[in-house]
Amino acid sequence: MKYGIYQHYKGQYYRVLFLGRDADTLEETVIYQGLYTNEFGVNPIWTRNKKEFEKPLEDQRIRFQYLGPFPQALESIKDKL
Repeated sequence: MKYGIYQHYKGQYYRVLFLGRDADTLEETVIYQGLYTNEFGVNPIWTRNKKEFEKPLEDQRIRFQYLGPFPQALESIKDKL
């Protein structure tokens, strides 16, 4: 898992901040930040099981495409935020 900026297949941008473990299952968990504002606030924080984060969609598209490390990749998308 690379830390940095990702683009979700629906178009939104995210920054992967940390990898953690679920306290109950001990499964690896991705902690990431939305680079947008929505009903959950400005730059909301999300968690997702690492296997699910990396798993392709049913049609084999990539769910989260890695764009590069932070802050370099942020420069390349700043006009889209």
